[in-house]
Amino acid sequence: MAPARIPPCKVCSKKDAGKYRCPVDHVDYCSVACFKQHKASGCSSENEYEPPPLPLLPVVADEPVDDERPTKRLKDLHWPAEPNPALWEDPLQRDDVKPLRGFELEAVATSPELRALLASPAFQTTLTRLTALPPSAREPSLRLLLGLPPLPAGDLYRPEPSHRFSSSAPLSSSDLNAELELRVDGRK
Repeated sequence: MAPARIPPCKVCSKKDAGKYRCPVDHVDYCSVACFKQHKASGCSSENEYEPPPLPLLPVVADEPVDDERPTKRLKDLHWPAEPNPALWEDPLQRDDVKPLRGFELEAVATSPELRALLASPAFQTTLTRLTALPPSAREPSLRLLLGLPPLPAGDLYRPEPSHRFSSSAPLSSSDLNAELELRVDGRK
């Protein structure tokens, strides 16, 4: 790959010298002297500022979720009681897990991304396998799925020696499914 070319200075017209760019109107210049001359000769900060045009990106239309099942209206759902606002103000409880507030629950309920994720067969299979695990194996399996390090307890899951020093990249879905099948069958 060829190195990026340096543009010419727009003030003194020196080739391959425009190392710097005016923060206001994005004119390339090569030195402090050129910058001062540019400001004195009418930088657009004194004139009307027009931001540089944004690059044209392809517009991606949101694809509707292919789900013909009827949905309930939000006001018909049985919402839990609003949690006590003092939970978020107490500095001693700032790191504790807190219940979702009404607006957070509404955001979850109306999210098309979450609906699509929950409708995904691969996600449903993963959830089914996780719920089939014994309670003691769920947290280590979740940590494995999320790419978190295993817990440092004695009898919990330990990665195989071949995986112990591998990259921290998450496993592929086929590797995760195989790992979950082994755990469900009790072979590991």
